[in-house]
Amino acid sequence: MSTRGTVLVVDDDLDFRDLMATWLRNEGFEVQLAANGKEALAWLKSAVPCAMIVDLNMPVMDGADLRRHQQAIGPIADVPFILMTSSRDSETVGRALGVTTVIPKPFDSIRLLAVLNSACGNSQRNGGSVPDLRPGRQPEAPLSGNRVTHVRSK
Repeated sequence: MSTRGTVLVVDDDLDFRDLMATWLRNEGFEVQLAANGKEALAWLKSAVPCAMIVDLNMPVMDGADLRRHQQAIGPIADVPFILMTSSRDSETVGRALGVTTVIPKPFDSIRLLAVLNSACGNSQRNGGSVPDLRPGRQPEAPLSGNRVTHVRSK
């Protein structure tokens, strides 16, 4: 069976990682999970995903430190880094880190799927084209739709 690409999900919340893994696999992606930036970097030594979905606030190594490491490692420097967080200053932090996609939690699953399809080179989904969401490009109309909600238990 052909997949739509491998997505690395980095989040310290086990329930959120499980939710994302189930949803992404149902959408046809392979999924790799990491609880923090250090685990992610260990996996990235042997593989390159088509995209990374990363939380900002995590123990051991947070999303900002993971992004800095990613930018310094040639083979993974250009992997799309999707910052997904409930942090109020996520847009500011994202800009400072050079992150082009920041998605707040709870997240819009249609928007995230469009971003992943663009990042992973999947140009067709359900018979329609996916908006071009590469850096510097904006969709013609705001993407809206289903929201996947998750209440953090911390």
